[in-house]
Amino acid sequence: MHVLEEYAKTGSGSADGLDGYCDAWRKAHKGPDFLPAQSQVQRGWYANPPLAYTSKYGVQYGIPRAVLYDAAVSNDVYTNGTCLGLTLGATNAQFSRDMLGDSGSTLNINGHKVDELIWLRILLLMRLAIADEWSAKNVNAFLDTVDQG
Repeated sequence: MHVLEEYAKTGSGSADGLDGYCDAWRKAHKGPDFLPAQSQVQRGWYANPPLAYTSKYGVQYGIPRAVLYDAAVSNDVYTNGTCLGLTLGATNAQFSRDMLGDSGSTLNINGHKVDELIWLRILLLMRLAIADEWSAKNVNAFLDTVDQG
């Protein structure tokens, strides 16, 4: 495990020193602790961050929640420029004044009142700007949904 930790720190793709790793993985995934541990990691990486942001901003609607979850799953949370926090930071930097709309839900972004669907559209456009081909399909589907009301 020490070798993997070192490779993770440096971003190495080397397999040197990992003899028997695949066999150990096959054995471990059959154990009673594997699925709970995997679920805990999944929640920590993909479910909890979007939930924290929806709470922080006061998101009320399901589509923004789904977009945040999709962003967490689609973007490697450790890749500079594409992680959820950086994308939200870039999105929120677009709001320097109140931007009210007709959605019926107002978020607090940078101390400004921002209509939830206006914020969502900007978030989707920010995601589209950095999306790979696979993620772009999801983002465009969300944009179509938002545009249809």
